Amino acid sequence: MKQMKNFLTMLALTMVGALMISCSSSDETTAPVGPQPKSDNYSVTQTVTISLDGEAATRSLDPTTGAKTFVEGDQVALIYKSSSTNQLVKVVSAALTNTEITDGGKEANYSFTLTDTPVSDSKVRYIYPAAMAAASMPADADADNDGTVNYDALNSQNGTAASLNNIDLAICDATLNGTTLPDNKPLKNQLAIIELNILNKEGVIFNYHIHKISLNVAGGRSYNIVPTDGKAFPNGSIYVGMLPISNKNVEFAISINTTAYNQQNNYAPSATNKTLERNKIYPINFTLNFDDGNACTPLTFEAYEAGASVTFTLAEDVTGSVIYSTDSGATWSDYTSGTEISLANVGDRVMFRGNNASYYKDPNYSHFVTSKCYIYGNVISLINSTIYGWGRVLSGNHNFDHLFYNNQDMKSHPTNSLRLSATFTPYCYEAMFSGCSSITTPPYMYNSEVNTGCFKEMFKGCTSLTSSPYLPATSLNTDCYKEMFYGCYNLSTVICLAKTNISYGCTDWLFDAGRDATGEKTFYKNSATTWGTSSPSTIPAGWTVANYE
Repeated sequence: MKQMKNFLTMLALTMVGALMISCSSSDETTAPVGPQPKSDNYSVTQTVTISLDGEAATRSLDPTTGAKTFVEGDQVALIYKSSSTNQLVKVVSAALTNTEITDGGKEANYSFTLTDTPVSDSKVRYIYPAAMAAASMPADADADNDGTVNYDALNSQNGTAASLNNIDLAICDATLNGTTLPDNKPLKNQLAIIELNILNKEGVIFNYHIHKISLNVAGGRSYNIVPTDGKAFPNGSIYVGMLPISNKNVEFAISINTTAYNQQNNYAPSATNKTLERNKIYPINFTLNFDDGNACTPLTFEAYEAGASVTFTLAEDVTGSVIYSTDSGATWSDYTSGTEISLANVGDRVMFRGNNASYYKDPNYSHFVTSKCYIYGNVISLINSTIYGWGRVLSGNHNFDHLFYNNQDMKSHPTNSLRLSATFTPYCYEAMFSGCSSITTPPYMYNSEVNTGCFKEMFKGCTSLTSSPYLPATSLNTDCYKEMFYGCYNLSTVICLAKTNISYGCTDWLFDAGRDATGEKTFYKNSATTWGTSSPSTIPAGWTVANYE
């Protein structure tokens, strides 16, 4: 498979180069000289050697040298004019085999079978890769006509470096020597490449929050960039291949993934008077004034009193890396399980990241012990140390079981939020904050599906908690909310959009919930659902029930 070397981001902007074509004399059949009428049995195969000089570096790269190389399966399209119809004909070479690739991938022998006699000494065009040739040829045109190229393939891209292999267009326009294919002609890259990074207001790259990007060139072409899964781009730069422009304004339409944030966020930055030359890579960064709700902030503990501390004890057999930072992420160090980190002054903080699918190894769980700390940031930074801002897919069971259990003086931060941006697995958050009696605000979670026991006892005994997280799942699963808010004496707001399987998903989930709350207690429900009342497994007595709009 073609690969794009990660060091694309470090390439100089002045990269130029060309692909060289030279025709060998190894024709399997001697081509006729001059225009001749097509016959039913006409078939001429010519084999040409196409050479890559390694300097043009905007498409697939050798992982070791950085030089452009051919790979098995590559094809080139040949465009020429038929002498019998005087119209253009497209011929696609046979796919390369490994035995046809030479000189470390810099040369390859491509074979073209011509079934129409070419017009002698007429124009020809090589298009590489062959997929960039138009499906049908323009009428009454020469081979160098723009209609021979499938420029519409640039309209929809997925933003990955690897995908450039399919669209990074290179062309050679030349003239037949009689009816023999031309040799020693440059095959030139045609596209400019944008290396795009979107930053949040803290200057952190968060491309993996972006749902869609559109580029509109003033008076020119539009490009739509949508991630492969339709949800968010992978970590790293977003690459876009586009036609060269000179002193043009480029309007960007950037859509933040609304599923991750439960809100609509669209931005329209622009790049003015841009000149983008072919065969060059242009880094473009945009900083958006977007509050990502600390989704890009690793799990963080901050001292609210002097002399605070944090200790993280890992379950036995949790062997993946855990790293920490006490200088706001400037430097990171390996963390040793059970090491106490002192936060001497108010405002001192420690961040954690890791690479473990789960922090639970039956029957043991990993556990933070904190003193005098706020908690905020994205807990999913413990699962993947680099990609945690949106929608991680958890694996296994009990991932964060009892992770912060019984930290009675751990508090919600007054302005920074706590997030759990991941899918739900069985028992993944069981008793995660149980006994955390100073927590007032729940973590932000958004997922439309629940799993067996995923929130079981999650906030049990959180006596200061005032509201539930937003619970959008319409169909419940066994014990998913069992005893979730059991003993949350000050709970006054619950938002739950469940419609089905309520009876076996909510056992005692609101037992004693809101007992000490002052003022009105409101349960917001799906308008299509009729809940029972006066029961801790449904809606307790004394709560106002309203439809969530």
